[in-house]
Amino acid sequence: MKKTIFQIKDLIELMDSQSNNNYYYYDIASCKFQSVTSEKFSEDFGIKDDFQAMGPLTDELIRIPSKIEIQEFNIMINYAQSLNDKTLQKDILKTLTGSGAYKKFYAKIKEYNLENKWLAYRYKAMKIIAIEWCKKNGIDYEE
Repeated sequence: MKKTIFQIKDLIELMDSQSNNNYYYYDIASCKFQSVTSEKFSEDFGIKDDFQAMGPLTDELIRIPSKIEIQEFNIMINYAQSLNDKTLQKDILKTLTGSGAYKKFYAKIKEYNLENKWLAYRYKAMKIIAIEWCKKNGIDYEE
């Protein structure tokens, strides 16, 4: 295992801040996270479909989990299914169909005053993904 180099919450923040054009990788040599754009990534590594680069890019660069890997939509479904109130569960699950599902979901969460519970659930799910990534890549972290 490599030395502990970051707090897991920092990795979660980076996972959350990625976009389709900007994402992060971990540089083993410098023990730091680096930001890179899709264009720069394609130039440097000759990979056109950068979202398929799920594992290590090289021996020194490891891509952090992408939005595709995180699958927030599934986290939203799991959250709705975890609710004890079946009527509430059904109402929230209904928002996750058709266009604008994310926007409808967040509006419904707000309507039911569940924002804090949703964010806590989402953070736990993101933390599991981050920890699995660290273990898979042999990187130590602090909680």
